[in-house]
Order: sequence, then structure tokens, then C-alpha cells
Amino acid sequence: MPRVSQEHRDERKDAILTSAAGCFAQDGFHATSMADIIHASGLSAGSVYRYFKNKDDLIAAIVDRYLGTVIEAVVATSKRADSPADAVVESLRLISWRLHATPDEPLIRLLPQIWSEALRNDAIRSRGQELYRDLLAHFAALVRRAQVAGTLSPDLSPDATAQTMLALIQGHLLQAMLLDDIDLDAYGSAVRRLLAG
Repeated sequence: MPRVSQEHRDERKDAILTSAAGCFAQDGFHATSMADIIHASGLSAGSVYRYFKNKDDLIAAIVDRYLGTVIEAVVATSKRADSPADAVVESLRLISWRLHATPDEPLIRLLPQIWSEALRNDAIRSRGQELYRDLLAHFAALVRRAQVAGTLSPDLSPDATAQTMLALIQGHLLQAMLLDDIDLDAYGSAVRRLLAG
């Protein structure tokens, strides 16, 4: 019997996650069954359960894949930013590009579900806290650098400003999900004025 390569296992796991993300984005975490995911993946139940022991295991992997990936991208983008405002605006541009470049991208429908699931599921809440704390620490460091450089008021709390930066990103994502007429350039201009402090 030939051995299955790690690359094949990774591809299979990725395909299952993609199928699960599509199901979760369409019907939500709780209305989606493992049978739905198995059917969407085109694999046998045994194949799916070889990689994920249950739906909670799949949801945790979705959190890492989508929320984790977004946060990694925001951190990478904001490392190149000249100011906290630039970090927010450029992060939003990156996320917006990703959402519009791939019309069937489930991210915008998954993020609110992940946030909601964190209220019910301690493991998801813990992972979300870990991811967000890392991002907040990065934003707070960016604020401190701007304060030292004299481009941001030293009176601002770095931690509170970091939380505000995160809220501006999350708020924009929720508005983009619900409203069709969000002008990212105007939003970015307002963010720059708000964070000019």
C-alpha cells in the first residue's frame, strides 16, 4: 500500500476546510451538520473524520484559517505603516481587496459567526483572545513608536488607542457586510483625522 505524502494530507485537509467554510458561510455554524460538510467535500465520512474529529474541531480550524490569517495579514501590513492611522487604512484596503478579488470568499460571512461563537464556545473564545491580544500588542507598540516620533499625542493611552484601531477595522467589516455604499476612501480619511491626535 503506497504511503500518502504530507503534501497530499495537507491538500486534503485544506479541501475539507474550504468545503466547511462554504457550508458555514451559507448556513451558519449551528445549522450546518457534519453530513453537509462531508457531502460538500465529496469525500467519505471516514476521510473527513480522519482529519477532524467533530464539528467543533472544524470550527476551531476555521478560526485559525480565517481569523488567524486576517490578523497575520493586518500585522504584516501595519508593520509597513508610517502611523497608526495608516495601519488601519492599509489593513482595510488589504481586507477589502481580498473580499472583492474572490467573489465567493466566505470571510465576510464567517467573521461575525466566529465572534458570535466565541460567546458560546470557550475554546474559540480562548483562541480568539490569543489572536486579538497579539494584534492589540502590535498596535500598541505602533502607537508608542508614533508617540516617541512625535506624530501622535503622548496623552493617548497606547492600549486604548490599539483597541480603538481594532474597533475601526471590525466596525468597517460589519458595515461592509450590511451596507452596499461604504466608501473606503472616505472612511480612511475619517480614520486618519480621528487618529491624528
